[in-house]
Amino acid sequence: MAAAGEVFEVPELLEMIIVNLPASDILSNAQIVSKAWYSVTKGCPTIQRILFQRESDNSFDNARYTKNMLLASMFSDFFNMVWSSDVDDSMKHGSTYIDLSELDYAMDLDFRPLWLAANASWRTMHIAQPSITKVHWQVHRDCGTKGAEGWKELPAVVAEFDFPDGLRMGDYYDLIVATRGCRSDNDQLAAADRDRALLVKQVIYKEDRFAPSGAREDWWRPVDLTEKYHANLTKLEKREWVHGAIVPFNYVELEAQTPSAMNQFLQAATTLAKTQSTRRLF
Repeated sequence: MAAAGEVFEVPELLEMIIVNLPASDILSNAQIVSKAWYSVTKGCPTIQRILFQRESDNSFDNARYTKNMLLASMFSDFFNMVWSSDVDDSMKHGSTYIDLSELDYAMDLDFRPLWLAANASWRTMHIAQPSITKVHWQVHRDCGTKGAEGWKELPAVVAEFDFPDGLRMGDYYDLIVATRGCRSDNDQLAAADRDRALLVKQVIYKEDRFAPSGAREDWWRPVDLTEKYHANLTKLEKREWVHGAIVPFNYVELEAQTPSAMNQFLQAATTLAKTQSTRRLF
């Protein structure tokens, strides 16, 4: 028995044991056994990749993204379909529909303090491997305009965010829950597919029908999104109407990577849609 105990005192042997544990056990149990176990889990690149805390060495090479199932098991709405750039259409056209009102059911009173802790490990986890480094974001505003004029359903604002070190769950969560409406994300459109980007299609309605019943602070620790993410905003286009033209609109590209640009993006992404009485949506 003494010899067995000595095995756990050798970091290299302990590392070989831990890497064979389920990721959930490493995260919830192995790290808290002792300071030595914590040090091994934090210092081992292989274990950190298992926990999605470190980027995978694998290249994308037209393979599927590997979703972070630790996070997906807690909040399936963020991860409930496949992400892929495989040529197989059944894999390529996967998407996720996010309804924030579901957070009320997922986050009970006992779980919320753990989730919202400032040093919670989920915030620094990659959401997928290989790491997603780009987010294409479209803001659509539902103003009750349906029918033949398909241009009315085009996005009012188009933005692109870069995360050179990989998109972490904390950033993904902050940007999603701080804005209004419902969202679907997929990679089936050409631009997002080319950049291997996560495409977020946000729809804002006249009523905040997808808001949770409780206060937003119940399931989100507010942050200054402008200060935190304006440098990640690498492209911003806003639709403007051209009266009297055959094509009644064009997209104007605004200066990106500035607090002003981020504020304009947030204005579009957080303000409820207005009933359309003219051809302008803003």
